[in-house]
Parts: sequence; C-alpha cells; structure tokens
Amino acid sequence: FPVTILWFDDGLFPFQYAVRLDDVAKYGGTASFTWLAWFRNTGFPTSYNGIIACEGRSGVAIGQSLYISNASGTFIQYERWNGTSGSAAATNLTFGSGTIPAFVSGKWYMVALRYNGSTAVLELYVDGTRYASSVNTTNSVTTSTSWGCFAGLRYNQWLTGELGYVACYSSDIGQSEVANINYFTRVRYDI
Repeated sequence: FPVTILWFDDGLFPFQYAVRLDDVAKYGGTASFTWLAWFRNTGFPTSYNGIIACEGRSGVAIGQSLYISNASGTFIQYERWNGTSGSAAATNLTFGSGTIPAFVSGKWYMVALRYNGSTAVLELYVDGTRYASSVNTTNSVTTSTSWGCFAGLRYNQWLTGELGYVACYSSDIGQSEVANINYFTRVRYDI
C-alpha cells in the first residue's frame, strides 16, 4: 500500500483491478466490526466508487458496502442489506455540508465505519472525526462463500484513484482508536 486501482485496456475489453480482502472481513449477522481505509478519488466514471464492499447480487442484494458517490453532491455512504428482505439500512455524510469539509478531488482521506452490534449504531468518520451516525435495528447481514470482499470495488463499480492503508477489525474499536489510527497513519499521505 498505497496501491493504484489499475486500468488495463487491450483495445477490446477494459479491466480494472481491486484488492481482495480475506473472507473474514465479511462480518455477517449483527457482529460488531470496524472498516478503515485511506483513499484518494480522482474521478467518477460511475457514480458509486467502491471503497470496501462485501456483497453479492442474485435477485436480492446481500452484504454491505462503503463507497464514495457524486450522484447528489459528493458523499460517502455505508449500506447493509438484509439478505431475506433485501431492505437496506444506511448512513452517509455529504462533503461540504455542516461542519464536513468540502471534497477535493485527488486529496487523501481516511474513512472509517464503525458498527456496534450490541447497540445497532453505525458511525462514519472522515480523517478521524465522526460526522454521521444512525441506529440500525433491523438488518442482519447475510453473507455467502460465493462472493468476496474487496477494497476499491463496489459491485462492478471501481474506485478511480488509489488506496492506502486498509484495515478490517472484527470489533467496534472505538472513537478514540479511530482518531489515533488517523493520527499515526496520516504522515504516509503528506497531510
């Protein structure tokens, strides 16, 4: 790390590459977990550039994903789907709204998603600061061995840019730990 999300174009079929994460990063049911990733987004060939995703689609959406989008302003969103009903629960933050800094293309950001399975609270952070939270009491994430977990990909929608430090924790590591990780890793990204 960092790794550039690569394009390969042979003139017939363009390809992009993502980083495959271990399947244990899927965190099914209502298990607590934390996802962290340093990323730099440089464009939006699709409107939903994946940061971390563990999801599959076969009739009903299952799994979960964290992505950056420019569909309506520039925002980061986390979604988790109930594999039985297909209903989604989400939390998001929009750059440039309230106290959230404006998005700058090509700038390094650290995004973190914390999920506490006991309290059903989702929290989103940018650069170590919590900007969004919501309570999700209905969605138990269904996982499958037939699909993987990736950094830089969200169901065929790739991150355009680079990934740096990526970490997946099988616990809710806490707000102060997110801030500490941001503080100690940001030197790698010229911030």
